[in-house]
Formats: sequence, C-alpha cells, structure tokens
Amino acid sequence: QLHEADLVLLPYWRSIYTARTSGVFMEALAAGKPVIATRDSWMSDQLATQGAGVLCDDCNAADLARAIRQAALELVQLTAKARGSRGSWLAKHNPRALVQAIAASRPLSADVAPRRIALLYPWEDFVEKQGGASRRCNLLVDFLAARSTDIRVLQSGRHPPTVTPGCQASALGRVPYSAVLVRMILRGATLTAAPGKAAKYDWIIWQFIRLWFIARFRRRIRRLVQWADVVLLEYPFWASVVAPIARQQGKLVVLTVHDIMASQITDAPFLQKLVWHFERRALGMADRLVAVSSGDQAKLCEAGLQAELAPNPADGRMFDLDRLPQQRWTVAERFGLELPPGRICFFIGSLHEPNLIAVDRIRNLARQLGRSAADDIGFVVAGDCAPVERAGNFVALGRISDALLLALYPLVDLVLIPLPHGTGTSLKTIEAMAAGKVVIGTAAAFRGFDVTSGNEAVVEDDLTRYPEWIVRLLADASERARIGALARRFAIRYDYRFAYQAYPTLLGCPAVADESGGTQNRDCLAQYGIALVETPPA
Repeated sequence: QLHEADLVLLPYWRSIYTARTSGVFMEALAAGKPVIATRDSWMSDQLATQGAGVLCDDCNAADLARAIRQAALELVQLTAKARGSRGSWLAKHNPRALVQAIAASRPLSADVAPRRIALLYPWEDFVEKQGGASRRCNLLVDFLAARSTDIRVLQSGRHPPTVTPGCQASALGRVPYSAVLVRMILRGATLTAAPGKAAKYDWIIWQFIRLWFIARFRRRIRRLVQWADVVLLEYPFWASVVAPIARQQGKLVVLTVHDIMASQITDAPFLQKLVWHFERRALGMADRLVAVSSGDQAKLCEAGLQAELAPNPADGRMFDLDRLPQQRWTVAERFGLELPPGRICFFIGSLHEPNLIAVDRIRNLARQLGRSAADDIGFVVAGDCAPVERAGNFVALGRISDALLLALYPLVDLVLIPLPHGTGTSLKTIEAMAAGKVVIGTAAAFRGFDVTSGNEAVVEDDLTRYPEWIVRLLADASERARIGALARRFAIRYDYRFAYQAYPTLLGCPAVADESGGTQNRDCLAQYGIALVETPPA
C-alpha cells in the first residue's frame, strides 16, 4: 500500500509530535514518497533538510484540505524531490547506522547527573517556609543544591521572585477572574452533590482541575519543564498538565506524595471517590513516586503503585539549639515579642484543618490550667493556624520566621501536638524531637514514627489526661531531660541528609555520602555531639 500510494498524510497533533519521532514518516521518506505533515513538529524539521512535502496547521481541517489540493497540483515535482532525497535518508536510517551509533556512544559515568531541576509546588508558602510541606521542600532544595544542581521552584500565589544559592523561586501570579468564576461554580455544584461538605472539601477538587482553566499558568509550567532535566512534582494536583508536557520532551517526573488526599475525606463518600479518581489517575502519570511514610507507601502499593520512601526530615539546625542563648530578653529585644511568664508549652502549624482543631484543644488546656494552681504555665501557638492573639496564658504569634522559631525552641519546656487525624508524617513532630523537646501528642501526631510512649515521647489520645501529663513533666526536670535526649537520638535517623538518600538514585545523582562511606554525614553530625545510629528510618 505504501509503494502504491502517491502521498502519505501525517497531520499528527503538534502537542504530541513537537519532539516525538514517527516511524510512519521515516518509512514514507525511505520509500521516496512525499508527505503532508504538521508545522512546528519533528516531521517538519526533517522536511526542511530532507524529503519532500507540504505543511499544514495543527488541528485545522480546512488547512489540511488546502495542503492536499496544493500537493495534488505539485505532485510531479514533489515526487521527484522525494525520490531524489531517498538515498541520503536511507544512509542515515538503517540498521548499520544504528549499531554504529550505539557502539560509538560512551557509557554514562557515575557522576553524570541532572544539573537543572524544576520543583513545582502547589501552595503559596515555599519562600516563607510556614507549612510542613514547605519546610520539607526547602530542605530538599538544600540537599540537592549541595550537589551542584541548578534548581528553579515555581509556586502558587503572587510572591516576588527570590534567589538563594543554587535556587530561584518564582510564583505563578494572580488567578484570573474567569478562573475565580469557575471556582464559584464548582463550589455550588459540590454543595448540591454533598450538602454541608462543599466548603470543607471542594478545594481539593479545585486543586486538581484549576490549571485546566488558566492558560497563562500552563505556559509558565511548559517553559520551566522545557528548561529542566528533571521535574520534581510536589503533590499530584498538577500532574495532568505537567506529565504530558514532560513526556513530550523526554523529561523524568518524580512525584512526592505528601498526603493521600482522598484519605482526608471521611464523611462524604461521593467526594472521596471523586477525589480518589483524580488522585489515582495523577499518581499513575508520574515516572517515579516518593512516599513520606511507610503507611502511605503500603497504601500506594495496594493501589498498584510503587513508591520509594523518603520520610519527612528533621532540620539539621534543630540539633544545634544547645548553642543558642536561652534568654527571653533576646527574643523580646530582637523580635519585639513578649512571651507569657513561667514555663512554656508550644505548638506550631499551618492553616490546615487538623492544626485548627489542635489549636482549639490547646486553647481549652490553657483555660483549664489557667484556673488551677499551675497558672504559671504559658501556651504559645505559632503559624497560620491561629491569628495573632493574647488571652491570659494563651498567646498566638501568627506567622513567624525561621530565625524566630530557632530562637523560641530553647525557651520551650514542652511541645504539644494534639492532632485529631492526618496522613503522611508530621514534620513538626520530628523537628521538635530533633530539638530535644518532650512531645506530648496523639497517635496521629506520631503517624509514621515508631516511637514508644514514655521513652522518646508521650503518646496520649485521651485529651482529659493532658493537664496531668503537663503538670507532671514540668515538675520533673530530669524526666524531661531523659525523654528529650532519647527524642533527639531518635530524630537523628530522620536528619534530611539521611532521609533524602533515595533522591540521588531517583534523579540519577551520586550520593555524596557514598564516596566516603558515609563519613561526611557522620562528621557533619559530630559537630552537634551526636553519634550516627545505623538503624534505617522506620
């Protein structure tokens, strides 16, 4: 059929064939046949130097008809040109040339690594480092930047561009009014399908589909993916847009599963199924998956998805808190902050429903202990989980900087994390343990961490027992020191230099520690007076 044809029609979509090769096109030119191909595609690039044919616009039936008419009028000339270039085309496209190209190629050395990494982050707090996901991603940037990579981060929101060593961060910009209108329609539809649940869960569905309605955002993402060697996709929300672009250009996509979003919906079965439909499809689009907890890794495996484990890490700076001055006047003078008198119970969290519930629980604890004889106990909450507030022994600081957080931790006596539920692992938990603090929290606070209550921490789901635990531990400095020391020793296994060892393999980078048998990491931690525990992360 090919040899009997006068013309081969290949009006393939440019979105797919911008860089993809075509076996049918190759065989047409090898047979000396003229072709009709799409403009701005791999095929049009080949026709510029070899073969013969006519180009048509992408997805345009009228222009395809025009190209067919033109080719019919010029068929004699086109056929002669196609036959004339057949020899040079076959000289390149033949089995011997393929074998010679393979034999001439050098094997990739172990130190060949992607130098340009795009990190796509769906929230607005990457630069501010306010949420657990943000802090995890910033530590990942620090980890990869040490391997001489050029990293560019694209986040949501309107934050101005920020440049740090090895990393450039920028934001997508303002959401257009047309998308806001679609968002309102989605909320109305969700409210109709699940009365009372729309305001609680419709934001998850919106995150999965919002890029469909904002072409300007898609263009920004396309340019970044074109620049990168590897794409790190945080959360699955943007996979339906990012993965096809990356696939067209042969770029690897590594998707980190911070949370299994459908698991957060426990009281709306229809919405849970809808979210899982979007989520499962998005996860399947990635080339590699990373889970932050062994529990999530197992759930993904049940769904037929294989994931590497890279747990939420401890910030190495937390191990150095013993060297910081522990004076309240330093905090008050430098940051203009007045803390409550007496001992301090601390919590930090982002604007996330479990954190909001935890704040309400801590506020109730403050009232209970404020009315008792233990009224010298202050409760301090930081982060977007609570607006700035001062009510007796309860103080909410609002959003704080990393510098202030590091200055606060030496002043903290206990860390309270009474989370009601959650998925993944809690980064605030492992950071508090790395700071050598006694953490009193629910089982949800320690999800993914194999701790023993009374040793590395206090695991308590009965909220009525929190006042008893708080008073008891604040009265026993030696017990706090014992649990704090075990907590820090436990957290060392989650230092980001260990927790992220899966990433060099995923990205094709060599692990720095491998070159010295891990001595670099040991030396780095030795400066904090901490010996390496060989047990791998749980």
